[in-house]
Amino acid sequence: MPKGIYHVCLTNVRNGRISGNSVITPITLIEDGGIEITNLPADAQVWITEPNGSQFFFAGTNPQIVTLPQTQETLQTLWAKEPPVLKNLCWNFGRVWGSIGNRIVYSEPYQPELFGIDDFFELEEEPLLIAKTTGGMFIGCKSKTFYLAGNNPMEMHLIESDGGGVLEGSLSYITDMGEYGKNVPLWMSSDGVCVGLHTGQVLNITKDKIKIDLKNCKGSSICRVADGTVKALFSISGVGGASVGFGDSTTAEVVRNGKVI
Repeated sequence: MPKGIYHVCLTNVRNGRISGNSVITPITLIEDGGIEITNLPADAQVWITEPNGSQFFFAGTNPQIVTLPQTQETLQTLWAKEPPVLKNLCWNFGRVWGSIGNRIVYSEPYQPELFGIDDFFELEEEPLLIAKTTGGMFIGCKSKTFYLAGNNPMEMHLIESDGGGVLEGSLSYITDMGEYGKNVPLWMSSDGVCVGLHTGQVLNITKDKIKIDLKNCKGSSICRVADGTVKALFSISGVGGASVGFGDSTTAEVVRNGKVI
């Protein structure tokens, strides 16, 4: 091997999938020679750059490296890591999506076990909902709802949507909503029950009939289609886990003909 500065890292293979890389070690050859890796694990793969290069190439599984890589196979999982503990998990566009703190993170395509360290979208507040559609994803927060339009993270852009804030835990999907398509996300917002259309629009199906104070509340929902009619059931819990219903004036106001009843 020609003299120069090389960088070496390791990966392993589990169930046919390559892991992210180990710590990268720089090695300087002051004259032509080779590199020996001590205590190389039995299932490890060796990746090495060209002298004074930056791209990693597959160098085999042998602890002794005496020639430059004979293949053009590059390390595709560089800087990838195992998934963190995520909230609001969602599978869309061949990736796992989820939230951690104020960030929306996503996996490598069709590699749900690998997440890039720079692969995320950052919001001003913590996401409480990630709802998938064919054209993008709705991101619901306590005060606002956004639409992450597109299917390629490198090209996606965030758009503020109608619908206000969302009730954490209230997401479910309508299997068939007729002209609006199949697997349409539905959730509870501060302005009522909303559905997210595949075009990125938010449709408030209760309009001005329900107003909800989302402060310190969480919820859940389930919906089904029976005889062509969508039926949804919501449960809301307040501070301390006390269950409340829409009849509880501290949580919901039902409006008819512009008047609170």
